[in-house]
Amino acid sequence: MVDTVGFKRGRFQGLGIERVRPDPDIARKLKVPVGEKSLLRRENVCYADDDPVYRVTTWIPWSIAQDGEAYEVTRFVMRADGNGPQYNAPVE
Repeated sequence: MVDTVGFKRGRFQGLGIERVRPDPDIARKLKVPVGEKSLLRRENVCYADDDPVYRVTTWIPWSIAQDGEAYEVTRFVMRADGNGPQYNAPVE
């Protein structure tokens, strides 16, 4: 129904989730060691119909990911122009 009035259907695809060593910028923001696998990284792509709109990378400190506490850093990058918002977002 939504498609008939000009809107696109949203969906996302999980690209992966893994424990990683952070780059220095992310490590500093999350106050975790650079040289250790101290983060859980989750990557998704969000689509409008079949068009990729956002690629989203979320980093969660491993200690929090294990404990289930809610705080993460998420970076949104819009398609080819790279003008998507970039921010730190507490998740509650």
